[in-house]
Amino acid sequence: MDLNANIGDICDDNNAETENDVITEDCQCVGTPVHDCPDLEANIGDPCDDGNENTVNDVITDICNCEGTANYDCEGVLNGDAVPGSICTVGGVNGFYNESCECEIIPFGSMTIQIEWNTECGSRIVTVIISNQNIPSLSQVVETTIGANGNIVLPQLPTGTYDISITVEGYLTKSVLNMEVVEGMNYLAIGALVSGDQNGDNVLNLADISAMNSTFGSNSNGSAYNCLADLNCDGNINIIDISIINMNFGLTGDGINVQGFSIGNRY
Repeated sequence: MDLNANIGDICDDNNAETENDVITEDCQCVGTPVHDCPDLEANIGDPCDDGNENTVNDVITDICNCEGTANYDCEGVLNGDAVPGSICTVGGVNGFYNESCECEIIPFGSMTIQIEWNTECGSRIVTVIISNQNIPSLSQVVETTIGANGNIVLPQLPTGTYDISITVEGYLTKSVLNMEVVEGMNYLAIGALVSGDQNGDNVLNLADISAMNSTFGSNSNGSAYNCLADLNCDGNINIIDISIINMNFGLTGDGINVQGFSIGNRY
């Protein structure tokens, strides 16, 4: 459009929210925004940063200052950890802070995980990742052992829905999603686990076969014996164990996402 004007000439861009409209170098009529607070080039209520790490929700006030509110937690501690969703205690009973910083009492349930287990394998170290996707502060990592009967007993858990991963030393990880924990007794039967993961990377690969070969022919009475390579737990590392790992070669254990970190292939 021919404006019949020169660059820098005063014009009207027909926008009530701009001022000082002029013709630009590309022959457009453009103004600068009109702000409630011209010095800040911002309007009242706009988000800003007051430069104070102890405040949150910083906004431009009606006197054109950038101000935030002090970041106190539910217990009145500046920048404290007692935030909504975190654990609280009333009369010795656990609960969690809601959005109004009220401590709501949560019913708890016990949890026993049952695995199809060869009793000859004895007790093994177990890592259990318990993830509450709705209330991240309820997530936890439990280091324990599996009993000779295949049971893993967990601490009391607040009722709710969890994703749970179980890693027994020498076995691939197994995960169960959306496990509902109710008040009282809870049981989770996950069947048998896949053995042979001797280096703990959650994959059965050449590294595991190499580790088994280094102990091949040994028995539980010898110094070279490694119980993680004795897949049938008969006290001998032999062709039977090689056969088992060959049958499962290439398998990968389950992964599970727990609020920002993942347990999957571990290298």
